Amino acid sequence: IDSGDTLFAGTDGGVYRSSDNGQTWSQINVGLLAGPVQRVVVDSKGTIYAGVSQSVYRSINNGNSWQQSSGNVCNVMALSVAPNDYALAVFEACGIRMTKDRGVSWSVTGAGIELFRSLAVTQNWIAFAGLDRGGAQMSTDTCATWTNTVLPNASVRCLAVAPDGRVWAGTDGGVFKTSKAVTR
Repeated sequence: IDSGDTLFAGTDGGVYRSSDNGQTWSQINVGLLAGPVQRVVVDSKGTIYAGVSQSVYRSINNGNSWQQSSGNVCNVMALSVAPNDYALAVFEACGIRMTKDRGVSWSVTGAGIELFRSLAVTQNWIAFAGLDRGGAQMSTDTCATWTNTVLPNASVRCLAVAPDGRVWAGTDGGVFKTSKAVTR
């Protein structure tokens, strides 16, 4: 994950930071619960979110220290930053939660979603969620409801929105992309 000139990586040993394009790395785990960091995202204001086991942690000082943000919920499956720097977290068997205040508080926005493995949100607030059991779903109402997409029935491991608005999906069956920018 890139924040300006700084790279962040979530690993089994926590979060690492590089300020020299990946030449050297420093472990930055002060306040971070021990255990693998499954997901890391950075918003445009520099807040870093790290999904660790059953919680989301945040750092507002470039990773120098971490605070538990979401409380202990369920296994963190995906993290994404949406427009307005809202952060979204998918919790296994506990639905989707959103923060509008840089991780101070979280609210449920998509309950009942259990099989999402990945999440990406376009600049015009269209959310895509990759399913563990195959395919992807799309939401145009801030993750309240979901509809199926035409993605092949393969486990979607990661999703990303390119600067041109196209959505990319990494699956067990290959890499797929939309033919054009996704709009409402």
